[in-house]
Amino acid sequence: MVHVLLLILKVLGITLLILLGLIILLVLMVLLIPLYYTIDAKYYEEFRAVGRVRWLCFVIDLKGLYGDEKFVYYLKSFGFTISTNDENSKHYRKGMEEVHEEYDVPVTMVEDDFDAYMKEEGAVTRGRTSSAELQNQQRQLPAQAASDTELGTVTTETKQGILTKIRLKIEEAIEWVTSIPMRLHYKISEILSRILDFLADLRENISKLVAKKDEILKKVQDARAFLQKPSTKEAWVDAKKYLLRLWKHIKPRKLQGHVRFGMEDPASTGQVLGAVAALMPLYKNHIVVAPDFEQQIFEGELYAKGRVQIGFLLTWILKILLNRNLMNTIQKARTILGGNK
Repeated sequence: MVHVLLLILKVLGITLLILLGLIILLVLMVLLIPLYYTIDAKYYEEFRAVGRVRWLCFVIDLKGLYGDEKFVYYLKSFGFTISTNDENSKHYRKGMEEVHEEYDVPVTMVEDDFDAYMKEEGAVTRGRTSSAELQNQQRQLPAQAASDTELGTVTTETKQGILTKIRLKIEEAIEWVTSIPMRLHYKISEILSRILDFLADLRENISKLVAKKDEILKKVQDARAFLQKPSTKEAWVDAKKYLLRLWKHIKPRKLQGHVRFGMEDPASTGQVLGAVAALMPLYKNHIVVAPDFEQQIFEGELYAKGRVQIGFLLTWILKILLNRNLMNTIQKARTILGGNK
């Protein structure tokens, strides 16, 4: 009996160790195996882009496409589609079957089409006529023929009605012209009242600013003293270090593209070019920037490919949370700006 119990405990222990090992292996895989992303975007009078995120090649594959002002995504695992919003996909139609199955409606219908379909079905059922109704319609045909003879007298009456309408239109035009001074008076009065209301609101706002002058000056002095503190400068150095480290990790390993732009004014094009040149260390030898000083234009292409490691992101977030000086500085900054009281 003891031998059997020991054997059962041994089997349970081995099973638990195997499960624990699988969990640890899965956690390590999630933390250490990176996510690979790809972005391919183009803009030639219309924006089109394709983005893709993969993990372990085919275990998780998320693809998104944007074009014709429409976004479509596909989420796959081991080659099988798990979720999508593409109406032409059979997986999307399968999900829509559950919504419309009790109404026996075609699967590809969306909400508006479904409502129209139901209304159309009701109209068809209401439009069916019996044989007795058909006979009644046939009996009414002679009466309709007699009414056609009366159309001649109706046309003469309509001619007289046209002359009456013309006279009424002329009277309305004369009345509209004579009412112009009164309408101008009302419009000028409305504009003056709006100007007076604006001046009253402006006076009230200025009085509020004067009343809060001491509070605003105190905030400015506190912000200046806060920025001059050694702890704030140290926190700023740490923040720049973390941001640079994050950028080095998530930046694309492969980056290619070209941009062509031009403004209405050549001087504005030169100013934009100067601002873009300041960012040259980030894209040099990867993106070609071509200014056009003769026409207003914007077009280009961009291709980026890189990876992101979840374990690194968690470590980066943990370092920020454990940096007490940085967290305290952020909290003080929010207090000065009025975010937290």
